[in-house]
Amino acid sequence: HPVLAELVKLRETRGGLGPVQSRLRLHAAASIEGRMAQLKSQGGRFGFADLLHRLQAALDPAQDAARAKRMRERMLEQYPVALVDEFQDTSPAQLAIFEHLHGLGERTELDPPGRALLLIGDPKQAIYGFRGADIRSYLHARRATAGRHHRLHTNHRSSEALVYAVNQLFE
Repeated sequence: HPVLAELVKLRETRGGLGPVQSRLRLHAAASIEGRMAQLKSQGGRFGFADLLHRLQAALDPAQDAARAKRMRERMLEQYPVALVDEFQDTSPAQLAIFEHLHGLGERTELDPPGRALLLIGDPKQAIYGFRGADIRSYLHARRATAGRHHRLHTNHRSSEALVYAVNQLFE
């Protein structure tokens, strides 16, 4: 675009502006994100990511401690046990929700009998980075729950003969 060529000339003549194109992209992304939020608000619409961020904010005691406590209690009363399969594909927002609801550290009053958070995941299978998943969320949860891990030593998804046959194809 001709504007970019002019910005390059400006950087050369003014010096010290740094990488203008990167800043332009960041500015454009922020503008688009703001406009999308405005359009969704005007239309009374929201998407999956919006749901996650709203729930995360509602459960965050830093936002409103009394409301967060009430919501947490209601959710745990209705859903005392959560099983999260494919946890390696969890986003930071999802991890924050689980932390607000169940806590991930050592057993505390957040984790009374009858309540549980079960996280099932394999970091070698992480594939949803494009949807906001972040392997660092998995690694954080893994560190926070150290000493409470269990491994499945038997693969019940396929037989030995099937694994052998597939390996022969790949070889």
